[in-house]
This record gives sequence, structure tokens and C-alpha cells, in this order.
Amino acid sequence: MKFFSSLHKSIFDPAFSKEAVKLPAGRCIMFLLKLLVLTALISGLAKTYYLLHPERGAASVISAMFNGIEIRDGRLETEREVPFEMPKDLTGALLDDFVGFKVFEQVPDNFLVVDTRNPIPAGDEMTGAAKVVLRDTSVFFKDMRIEVPYRLLVGKNFEFTEPAVQRVLQKNVLSFVLNFFMFSFVFTLFTVLMSVFFLSAAAYLFSFQRTKKFVYFLKIACFSISPVMIGSALVAVSGVRAEWAWYIFVILSTMIMFRAMAHASIDAPVPDDKINNGIN
Repeated sequence: MKFFSSLHKSIFDPAFSKEAVKLPAGRCIMFLLKLLVLTALISGLAKTYYLLHPERGAASVISAMFNGIEIRDGRLETEREVPFEMPKDLTGALLDDFVGFKVFEQVPDNFLVVDTRNPIPAGDEMTGAAKVVLRDTSVFFKDMRIEVPYRLLVGKNFEFTEPAVQRVLQKNVLSFVLNFFMFSFVFTLFTVLMSVFFLSAAAYLFSFQRTKKFVYFLKIACFSISPVMIGSALVAVSGVRAEWAWYIFVILSTMIMFRAMAHASIDAPVPDDKINNGIN
């Protein structure tokens, strides 16, 4: 309960900054870590929900991509002439769905290729340039050098209809939660570290309290960053991929940071040199 109380005060109670700067550095770091885990967990659950959503989830995209393709007796079969490339727009949208962030705006040519020839001729330009190859009995992730049989992914026989795809996705719900939690944790960790550092640096440069050490501003920044974290979680819950919202949350955190500095310095003693300068 102390964590949620501190979280509420860090946003709505300007006087909390006086308490924050007196806390040990370890307490500040622990608060930031708990906030990071909470944000990643909320984001992971929200992104899993939207991935499995019956209307706006990934099932419809996968069904459209694999139209005319099915698995029979563990082998991929298609009526189209192989090799052929999967649509880049659908591939990018699907990758974004499984990562939880809009990072695949431009998918390279021949990223995902279907080539069921066995053996695949050496020197084939399309298959050779592919990152992921759907072979006759398995999917091959070239960069990771991992090959996974279709039997392990979808079973011995499978048709890529929306209901069938939806059932497979729902069976792996825990894996998706963990996947999104880890992605959100890593992405948010990088964002938090950069935001805390720049907030602290800006506060240090513009502060009149030059007698304060940099750790003083770091402590305030650890709590002032709350709007960025909570805002990111709320955006994930809304289901809207609004990368621009991060700038708004940073502005809010900056305002809270300088508000906290102002209240933390209200009762601070005035340095002698400033008193002398004022008298002279």
C-alpha cells in the first residue's frame, strides 16, 4: 500500500518532494522498479487482450495472409506456385501485433516467403533473401537458425480459418502475456532510464540550488516520471497505438519535476553568497 500511496503523492501532492529527497537512493530505485513492473504487467495484459480480440485481434490477419494454405498430415500445401512472398502490409501488421509496438512500418521485400520445394534450389533469389521461410514441413527462422515443425505449432492438420486460428491463439494466452510483459519491460526500461536522466540533467542545469548534488535531482526525477509510466499503461489499455502520446507524458513529468523542485526548496536555507550578493 505504501507504493500506491507514494505513486498517488508523486503526481498530486507537491509537498511529497520534501519527503522524496530525504529517502535513501535504494528506496527511490525500488519505487521506480515496482512502477516499471506494474506498467509492464498492465501493458502485457492489455496487449494480450487485444491480440486475442475476436474482431480486432490477429486471427483475421492470419486468416487473410494464409488464405488458400493449409496443413495436411504435417505438410504445408498451397494451390499457388512456389516460391511466393506474403503481403508485406499484412506481415508488418501481424509482427506489430505480436510485438505490441508499431516497429515494422516498412517490412523488407521477401521477408516471409512460402517455398515448399524439397530440396529448395540453391541460389534462389526470393527464398535466399527471406528472413522467414515456410517450408514443406516446418517454418525456418533464418537469422536465428531455428526450424519449428508445423505439428508443434498448429497440429497435424490445420486450416487457417478465423475460428481455428483463434482457438490456437487462446491456447497460448499465458505465453503471449509473458511475451508482451518482457517486451513492455524492456521498451519501458529504456524509456524510463532516458527520461529520468534527461529530467535530472535539465533540473540540475536550471536549478538555483547549485549546492545540491546530482543525486538530489535523480531522486525527484524517479517520482516525477510517474505520468510517463501510468500514461503508457493507459494507452495500452485503450488499445490505441499512439506513439506521440509519450511526448505529452514527458511534458507532464517535466512540469511535475519543476513543481517538486519548487516545493522542495521552499524551506531550504539560502546560501551565504546569495545573501551577501543581495545585500550588496
